[in-house]
Amino acid sequence: MSTFPVLIGRTLEGQEMRIPEDLPVGPRLLVLAFRRWQTQWIRTWEEPLQAVAAHCPALSIWEIPALSLGYLPARRFIDAGMRAGIPDASARAHTLTVYTNLRKLADALELPSLQTIYLLLLDAYGAEVWRGQGAADDAQVRAMTLALDGLSCST
Repeated sequence: MSTFPVLIGRTLEGQEMRIPEDLPVGPRLLVLAFRRWQTQWIRTWEEPLQAVAAHCPALSIWEIPALSLGYLPARRFIDAGMRAGIPDASARAHTLTVYTNLRKLADALELPSLQTIYLLLLDAYGAEVWRGQGAADDAQVRAMTLALDGLSCST
């Protein structure tokens, strides 16, 4: 598996962060989405991820909407719309919008398509240890949980 490339993002609370360096130490799960309609798949992961987080208290979970650089001039409007759609402050603080060259990002992460979401489990050093995609299912949740067992999950 690969090491996650450095990206600059901003939380919906306005904090700029370098991904993965500025994320908390420990295992990190990044949920990458590229299209607005992909939120339907993200929602299928909400309940399983709550259980996974209970299994691994050190895990931090980050939703990363990745948008093309072409949308950068509209960032303020786009981010404000996302912020308005997420009433929970903690969820906004764990949502990082990234405006980047999507083709370069896809190539760096070896993503075959941007027509699905990807869940990337990173260790404390930013190395990918597990990857899932699309809607949640039992097999992916089990595989993620097994991958977490190999990481330091205590806080």
